[in-house]
Amino acid sequence: MRLGLFAFLILSIFSCNKEEAGQPGGDGGGFSVPVVTAFAHTTQLAEKVPLVATLSANEQVEVVAEIDSTVLEIGFEEGARVEAGQILFKLDAVKLKATRDAAEADFKVAELNFERAKKLLADHTINKQNYDEAEARFLGNRARLEEARENLDDAEIFAPFSGYTAARNVSLGQYVTRGTILTTLVDVDPIKAEFYVPERYINELHEGQTVHFQSIAFGDRVFEGKVQFISPILRPSDRTLQVKALVANPKRDLKPGMFGNLELVVQTIPNALTIPEAAISFSTQGTTVYVVQEDNTVGIRPVEVGLRIAGEAQILSGLAEGEQVVVEGTQKIYPGAGVMVSRTMNGPETQAQN
Repeated sequence: MRLGLFAFLILSIFSCNKEEAGQPGGDGGGFSVPVVTAFAHTTQLAEKVPLVATLSANEQVEVVAEIDSTVLEIGFEEGARVEAGQILFKLDAVKLKATRDAAEADFKVAELNFERAKKLLADHTINKQNYDEAEARFLGNRARLEEARENLDDAEIFAPFSGYTAARNVSLGQYVTRGTILTTLVDVDPIKAEFYVPERYINELHEGQTVHFQSIAFGDRVFEGKVQFISPILRPSDRTLQVKALVANPKRDLKPGMFGNLELVVQTIPNALTIPEAAISFSTQGTTVYVVQEDNTVGIRPVEVGLRIAGEAQILSGLAEGEQVVVEGTQKIYPGAGVMVSRTMNGPETQAQN
């Protein structure tokens, strides 16, 4: 009696285990293993190198006074945009104009005397010493006139390039001396990202290369830029190369001095055939995947794998676009096993949306 009951229990457990294994499937009957699959599809793959970068202005200059004088006019608002050639400051030029006028008068006299000396020397009316003295006075007065004109020009200070002004350091009516910093002018669109690339990536660097910059201040927002400068000299302390990229910054959200993460795109494959990396297995047959066949059984297929990026693997050979591979459940199946697709990670509808 006990032996019969024990045999009944064993048969019941075996029956339950078979029912839990799956549903009938495949042309040959049997049971199907539930699996998660994905379709091989083409997409753009980008190999990226994670780095850190510091931002600086594309152009930055301190606007300084070139002469000693009084500030008569300020031609901008703090933080405002100014255009190249726009006047920023006017300094008092009354004394400078008087100095220039006097220099012009002295120069004209010296010029006439020098021309006269040339003729007199040719006629042997004066000696060479008298001629040399006239020439020296002419050259000296010409230099003083040029200096007076330059000083007068320096009374008006113009923006050397288009950009934005920082705070001004002087007020109307203030007397400034040569070298006084009046304000700072910056160009931040585009803004410059400076970073250092390890030596092993040097052969993959080129001007115009794409970079993606992110700052903690803007969360997941990505700013795109292009490599503009590659240093010809390797930094010996850590075997890295200085690189600069220009990042579009039309709204001036990014500020000089900010720090953030930067991804350097070293390789882009526009039409890469990809599958989830988790679908790839390694066996005595090499690198393989399980492919779902028309009869809902699986076959094992050797594949050649290229880039592996962010959980995706590029398939160089062994698969065709649209073929369905097993991503989850591979440890429960074998060639010829029946499967039941419980979920597809990227069905045709998903691919169409992408």
